[in-house]
Amino acid sequence: MNLGHGRIERRTIQVSEDVSDCPEWLQFPGVRRVFRIRREAVYKKDGRQRKPETAYFVTSLPPHKCAPLYLLQIVRGYWGAVENGMHWVRDAVLREDACRVRKGALPRVLAALTNMTLTILRLAGVSDLKRTMRSFYRKGSRAVKLLLG
Repeated sequence: MNLGHGRIERRTIQVSEDVSDCPEWLQFPGVRRVFRIRREAVYKKDGRQRKPETAYFVTSLPPHKCAPLYLLQIVRGYWGAVENGMHWVRDAVLREDACRVRKGALPRVLAALTNMTLTILRLAGVSDLKRTMRSFYRKGSRAVKLLLG
């Protein structure tokens, strides 16, 4: 059970080491386990239940690393890293959520430019993305200087 974001979440996991009966598209070298995580949530404020979600996973981890609790921690840690490492940066630093572009190919183009921007900054060794972007907004020549070396 997990408390946070105004809701009580419950996750259950089922792990199977029998991959012989898996569909053909799942039979590739290295698969040792398959597992399913079901997530349910109840909002604390009004008791409303969120629609349950089920996610399926495959792993090549050795048997001693396939304890259900460990697999739950790996999955939770991954999504925590995605949320904190990517979504926060995209929203807080690049203000992506404030963008109203919704139609045609432009959202994909903007996402590609955002990815390219973040990649260039990370490759350049920038650790404080927010402060760096603020300096670029104030003085665009700094961004050009970074790009041109």
